[in-house]
Amino acid sequence: MLIGPPGSGKTTALINSGLHFPLLDQFGASIRGVGGTKNCDWWFTDQAILVDTAGRFTTQDNQQARDKQDWNTFLSLLAKYRKRKPINGIVVAYSIEDLVRKDEADIVSDALLIKKRIYELYEKLKIEFPVYLVFTKLDLLPGFEEFFGHLDSEGREQVWGTTFKIADQQDDPVSRYLVEHKLLTERLQLKVLDGLKNEADLTKRDSIYMFPRMMASLQDRISLLLDTSFKPTRFETDLMLRGVYFTSGIQDGTVLDRVISGLSAHLGRTRGAGGRQGKSYFIKNLLNDVVFKEAGLAGHNARFEKIRSMLYLGSYAALLAVCIGITAFWYHSFTQNTQQLQQFNQAIAQVEEQRQTVQESDHDIKHVLPILNTSRDIPFGHGSWNAERPVMSGFGLNQTGKMHAESVRLYERSLINLLLPRLVFHLEERLLRQEEGLFDDLKFYQVLGGEVETDQAFVSWYIQSRFRHYDSASRDTLESHVEKLISILPAHYYPSLSSELVQLAQRRLLQQPVSLRLLEQIESHAAHDSVSQGYRLLDLVGNNGVLIFAVEGKSIQEVLIGGLYTVLVRSAILHSSRVFWIDCWKKTPVF
Repeated sequence: MLIGPPGSGKTTALINSGLHFPLLDQFGASIRGVGGTKNCDWWFTDQAILVDTAGRFTTQDNQQARDKQDWNTFLSLLAKYRKRKPINGIVVAYSIEDLVRKDEADIVSDALLIKKRIYELYEKLKIEFPVYLVFTKLDLLPGFEEFFGHLDSEGREQVWGTTFKIADQQDDPVSRYLVEHKLLTERLQLKVLDGLKNEADLTKRDSIYMFPRMMASLQDRISLLLDTSFKPTRFETDLMLRGVYFTSGIQDGTVLDRVISGLSAHLGRTRGAGGRQGKSYFIKNLLNDVVFKEAGLAGHNARFEKIRSMLYLGSYAALLAVCIGITAFWYHSFTQNTQQLQQFNQAIAQVEEQRQTVQESDHDIKHVLPILNTSRDIPFGHGSWNAERPVMSGFGLNQTGKMHAESVRLYERSLINLLLPRLVFHLEERLLRQEEGLFDDLKFYQVLGGEVETDQAFVSWYIQSRFRHYDSASRDTLESHVEKLISILPAHYYPSLSSELVQLAQRRLLQQPVSLRLLEQIESHAAHDSVSQGYRLLDLVGNNGVLIFAVEGKSIQEVLIGGLYTVLVRSAILHSSRVFWIDCWKKTPVF
């Protein structure tokens, strides 16, 4: 940003700076009115954006209320749309004309205004930034063009002035500059002899000779400006004055005459206005190599940075919390799955241990029931897969699916390898003995071989009726295992049935009259149902029955009437008849 009193040559310096303006052909060297304001020029270079503020913003001496409002509005817009770092630095332009023409009171007044504007920038933008004091219109000094006129374009682009060391920022700027100004004038004095030797015109030689004295005469006024604007106090923030520089753009000759008159009177000499050429001096590298390259010295908006830091910290904290949470979930999931795997492996080991206790020659089905129960009840197996699983066992580590599949395979292998052979052996023994219930034995035998279709009701009835010598819990357990076995046989294999036994049983059944076979089935089903309980005679005739009935060798209280010979057997007759004729229609298991 460029600030300075009206007529300080800010715009002239930029126009003649030699910088590259990419938008020059389309919009002109500057773009006015950007952001809704017409009180500044925006210069778009290929390295930076320069904001050339109106001189009235600095002095606010024409329409004070309006100028102040416009200035504050402009700063508010900068702070609003460039929160972190609104500007990278400011260039304070002050013309040599004002420095020479004005009295000390006016210079002090200008210096105080400049200081006030800088502190307003500090306050509004909430940042600290480097300040570059640039004295413009140096070509108004007598002898300037004669002294520097021989420079080529590269020489005119160099920096002329002094850049303070960052380590010396806390020192008094006046004392620092006095040392540098003395060195500057001494350097000029060393160049005087070369200038005089190369110049034949006496008038120009006189100007060359006087120019170092002209520069030296500016020391007191520059010191006054620096002391008023930049001298640190105990009650104000120190300004970051980076340096003092001198430049020259293109000025008209009218002002030059007045300035020469003032300086000549001050030095006790007379001097007329000489010819002038349209050249700029000491601007380009000042901006490119000093101002632009030190953009990083500007601070950041402390409040914005605090909010930004809090947001960053909050984000990092949230991310850390998420990471910790995910890690905790994963750890908990790992622990849960480890425990589940341990339980699973222990159950597998228990099954294997129980298997070792069962001999292959042991055909007792009841002896393998504990192994089948353990195989079925393995964690996440067939018996517990529908149970609620821990929520925390997931997160990519869940092994319950694999454990379930393995436990199901183990249970099914147990059914095939342990239960199926013993069932077949049990049925073949009954078929050989041709015991009561041969028809149902043959049918169940063929069910296991996949030769006859069946339903759950028949399987349940058969297990409950044929294994009445087992306790109720064992019968129910065996029934569930047999039902599971029959359901998985199509996916594995059916056992090979003994065709000789099947034919033998069929021949035996064909020798029986149909009525006897039906009676046998009715008796078998009735024995399994509540029909087998029958009636007590005493319950039918009452307590007076002892006066009417007498049973040889028994008390009437002991007399039972079998249910097979009462109305209760009617349901068993209907059921057995229906099943028998259905089996006949399907030609199973005899026909």
